[in-house]
Amino acid sequence: MGFEIFGMRVFDFSKPFGYFEAFSTIFIVCAIAFIGFLLLANAAKKHNKHN
Repeated sequence: MGFEIFGMRVFDFSKPFGYFEAFSTIFIVCAIAFIGFLLLANAAKKHNKHN
């Protein structure tokens, strides 16, 4: 089980995570959280201007 990106086997769950999987996962999760925060903050600003 896993994915292949650029010919490299990534997220191969049959063996323990390597550094690449660990740090890429952490980076992706943080990036999604940051983008979500920006979208929510932007929506809140727009909502407050209408009131």
